[in-house]
Amino acid sequence: IVALEFAGHQVDIDTILKVSIHGVDVTYELRGIIYFGDSHFTSRIIKGNGMTWFHDGIATGNSVTYDGML
Repeated sequence: IVALEFAGHQVDIDTILKVSIHGVDVTYELRGIIYFGDSHFTSRIIKGNGMTWFHDGIATGNSVTYDGML
C-alpha cells in the first residue's frame, strides 16, 4: 500500500511502479485506488485484464459497478 495526497491537483498516474530492493528490481502493478474527501471513501478496483470496477458504499451499497477498461 502506498498512500499519496494530491488534493487540488490534476495528476497522471502510471499503473507500473518499479523499485530496487536490496539490489533486486521489483515491479508492482496498480490494482486499486481509494479516494477520500469530505469524510467519505470511494474506490476503484483494477483486475489483471484491465477491467475497472467502482465502489461507493453510499451509491452502490455492498456492490461494485463496472467502470470500463484501463
